Amino acid sequence: MKFTYGATVVAALLASSAAAQSGPNFTFDGYVAAGNLFTSLDTQGFYAGSVNVGGTFLSLGAGDLGFDLGLDAAGTLNGDLTFSALYPTLTYSFGGSKVSLGNPRSAFDSASSEPDLKRVIGPGGVEVAALTESSVSLLSYLDGIDVYGAGYSGTFGAIGAAATYHRIEGLGNSADALAVSGTYDAGLFTAFGAYETVSGAASDLNRFKIGAQAEFAQFSGGASYSVIDATGTNTVDVLRLYGAYAVTDRIDVGLDAFNVYDGTDTASLYSVSGKYNVLDKAYVEAAYVDGNNTDAITSISIGYDF
Repeated sequence: MKFTYGATVVAALLASSAAAQSGPNFTFDGYVAAGNLFTSLDTQGFYAGSVNVGGTFLSLGAGDLGFDLGLDAAGTLNGDLTFSALYPTLTYSFGGSKVSLGNPRSAFDSASSEPDLKRVIGPGGVEVAALTESSVSLLSYLDGIDVYGAGYSGTFGAIGAAATYHRIEGLGNSADALAVSGTYDAGLFTAFGAYETVSGAASDLNRFKIGAQAEFAQFSGGASYSVIDATGTNTVDVLRLYGAYAVTDRIDVGLDAFNVYDGTDTASLYSVSGKYNVLDKAYVEAAYVDGNNTDAITSISIGYDF
């Protein structure tokens, strides 16, 4: 098993949506980043982003009609790799619940907020995401693939729950994906669990993940354990540990580490990073990514957190 710089999925960065931040019924969050990747072989410019825009526009019965629009992107500036996935949905919110129709983000990914390596290594982060993120999210990057479905999410006191169904069509094949997840806010930490199954004509792909996240004072971090089980292949076990420390109001340092076992080989990957907030949300970030079976990558980037 080998980690390689250079993934297999698509992206293009979003156009400016700063206007979406105005208005009391809209939410806007995410990041955009661009920089350079340095390896022993060459230097590459990259970009990355993950943005979510949402809002309501009509009161209807006991709830509100609205929308969510998400975009994940990463690529090289020379155009060799350009990866993107779009998540447009129509929503109906009532009480602490929301129903979504379109291409909602998988419930598998909504259970936790683990670090996004795309922001420091661009398209290489898409490949790493295959270890811990939804299969539907990864398939959404592919050219010639159509993904659509429905979802539900709700909060019941300290408990959160979500479920999504997706139909995946393209390249002469089709599949159905179902994901469920849950969270429990214990005060000092939040525990989470998620399961996803993708069933096609020839094979099935199942994912399971459990973990916990915590934040206190200047520290934040978490741990997760994932299992990937696909028809005709060995089961893959992934342990991930990550954390961040706010040294000052402007300086953050972080660590993200993976241990992957595929039944035959063990591979490790880690990232150390330092981030300096130049302004309120604009930043400069440097990172070093290496492992026991991969080329080391050093990155320097600038970005903006929404």
